[in-house]
Amino acid sequence: PLVFLINGLTKGDWLNALIFAIATAVGLTPEMLPVIVTSNLVKGSVEMAKHETIVKRMNSIQNFGSADVLCTDKTGTLTQDKVVLERHYNLNLDEKPKVLELSYLNSYYQTGMKDLIDKAVIDAAQGELDTKRINQNYQKIDEIPFDFKRRRMSVVVMNQQHEHILVTKGAAEEMLACSNRVEIGGAIRPLNEDQRQKILTEIDEMNQDGLRVVLLGYKKNPAPVGEFSIDDENELILVGFLAFLDPPKDSAKAALTALKEDGIAVKILTGDNEAVTRNVGKQVGLNIDRVYQGKDLENKTDAELKQMVQACDVFVKLSPQQKAQIIDLLRQDGHTVAYMGDGINDAP
Repeated sequence: PLVFLINGLTKGDWLNALIFAIATAVGLTPEMLPVIVTSNLVKGSVEMAKHETIVKRMNSIQNFGSADVLCTDKTGTLTQDKVVLERHYNLNLDEKPKVLELSYLNSYYQTGMKDLIDKAVIDAAQGELDTKRINQNYQKIDEIPFDFKRRRMSVVVMNQQHEHILVTKGAAEEMLACSNRVEIGGAIRPLNEDQRQKILTEIDEMNQDGLRVVLLGYKKNPAPVGEFSIDDENELILVGFLAFLDPPKDSAKAALTALKEDGIAVKILTGDNEAVTRNVGKQVGLNIDRVYQGKDLENKTDAELKQMVQACDVFVKLSPQQKAQIIDLLRQDGHTVAYMGDGINDAP
């Protein structure tokens, strides 16, 4: 406009001035566009720096701004990341030191990544038990690390009578699958279908209260197959429940509301179970009418998967590979996807 005005006023030929102004604009645009884009990205990074966010690559601002789907893990992002062991029950729902002692042995002696659950168990045991005595009475022999297929982990310890004890903790269905006995009132009995259903019902009730529940089992003098391996995780004696509380962040509800106003769809991708996720989802105002489990995604065509991923906002009991698969499907559908997670299962 400035070139047009100056040219028109000085030469008096407004048609020529218009053509010259357009030619100037066409010439300037390619040279000026990178400057304009970079200036805007720098402005964006300065704005974000005011909110304590460091931008290392300018181009990421553009991706960040064009994101229309945010996929997030639940633990530590929607929740406070302060897991507390609320209850350590035997199968009669009484708090017993034996349950806490066995869970302490499992959490203390495992050398993999000590997650929040292990830290919560160790903290609770140090507050309620004589952990120095326990450490003196037991010696670690071996361990079978956690993986996302088994959803359990085991430690083998030896007591002062030189008995080997395999102590295993894990998700309910996976623990029930490798157990054949229960310890109730000090007596060991076979695990029958009624007890199995009773255990699942009690876990479900605790889940409805927002508690994450882990089952605990053990076996004395396990016969190792060569060296201890997942083959030894069988014929376990179920001894009790560990119930953990991980409350939602105070800021989560407001953040999700703000994202919705900005036109960003939020999808929860978690390895946790449905009942706990529903409880947290309700508290933070998420749409949880439809929930898919990891097993629902198996043996589906790409078209079916794309439809499921678009239609649902909450996915539970996912493996790390399934989380990555969901993000790939969203990207194939033309979405720019942001992802937030803080656990080992978010690495892929």
